[in-house]
Amino acid sequence: MSVILMASKAVAFDLSALAYQPNVISQDENGDEEKDPLSYGLTVGHQWNWAPGIFFAPRFSYVKNSEKSRDSYSDYDLTTMIVALDILYRIHSVHLLFLRFGIGNLIKEIKGPGGTVTIPNGSSTTTAYRPSGSSKSKSGTLNLGLDWRMGSSEMDGGGSWGGSLTFMRVQPIDYRKAYTVYLLNLGYYF
Repeated sequence: MSVILMASKAVAFDLSALAYQPNVISQDENGDEEKDPLSYGLTVGHQWNWAPGIFFAPRFSYVKNSEKSRDSYSDYDLTTMIVALDILYRIHSVHLLFLRFGIGNLIKEIKGPGGTVTIPNGSSTTTAYRPSGSSKSKSGTLNLGLDWRMGSSEMDGGGSWGGSLTFMRVQPIDYRKAYTVYLLNLGYYF
């Protein structure tokens, strides 16, 4: 991999703001269904030219999740890191529109003060444990999306604004646990 990158021309570095939305349904304290709130983060990436119209475009994103807990009994912080190893394929040269596809890793970290909490469970109560310290989980992803650039006529590092909309299928092999994450990036390409 490093030999291919060393032989490839680096064409752009990007820094962008990110809107992150996992499509996971959960229950609130009233038992009603709700989705996770929209969260925001930062992304850094780089593009290497592999062939005419084909670019290797890895990205790293950090998201401080808006969700503090799924119910009124918990108390924890959740952060998400995303490592995407994507390919960009130019599908329209005039408007600089690219198809983004690849694989990645979604890394979630939960931090909490620990301890126990008593929660209602029908006509009785149950003791539940709060997260103690820090714990990480990692999940593989399949990525598909569109990138666009405004301004520069080529990906020559001349600088342009742009963005991407990416769908990441998390845990795609296990359909019972699989879910989709939506990413919207808006940023500047150096």
